[in-house]
Amino acid sequence: MIEKYLSFITEKVEAIITDSLKENLEKIEYLDKIEKGEVKCAICGKVIKLNNLSLIIEEEGDYKFICDDFKCYSEALDRWG
Repeated sequence: MIEKYLSFITEKVEAIITDSLKENLEKIEYLDKIEKGEVKCAICGKVIKLNNLSLIIEEEGDYKFICDDFKCYSEALDRWG
């Protein structure tokens, strides 16, 4: 299973440095939505904030946001990895 996660991370994940997180969220037009509490984790439904965001997954022009709960992170890798 760990090989699947490592493969996903090395092939599909683009790291965003914390300093540029707001800038990148603004580019995809989600910064305001996150700051207003309008974005939820695609797995558990928890409100996504700047300090609990672990993954952003792009799928066919749509974005899925994953919170920092390890269970959600693992489930996201299983679903979209």
